[in-house]
Amino acid sequence: MFSLVEREARRAAGPSELVPGLYAGRPARPTGRLIHEALADLRLVPAHGGQPAYIPRPTALQQRVLDLLGVDPTKPP
Repeated sequence: MFSLVEREARRAAGPSELVPGLYAGRPARPTGRLIHEALADLRLVPAHGGQPAYIPRPTALQQRVLDLLGVDPTKPP
């Protein structure tokens, strides 16, 4: 799983493959571990009362990682 996430993030990051702030506040190549650490404190609000599930207020770094992975926080898979 880590390898699949890492591969997708690196592919989407483009030629430089660096994501600002990913490693100790510095740019870094996405690795499975760094991606999972960046997303570790995200939470998912479950669907309720006809409202879809969503991810509330990701940080700028989390939003960048979610963008690389093709995940819309307002419409999580």
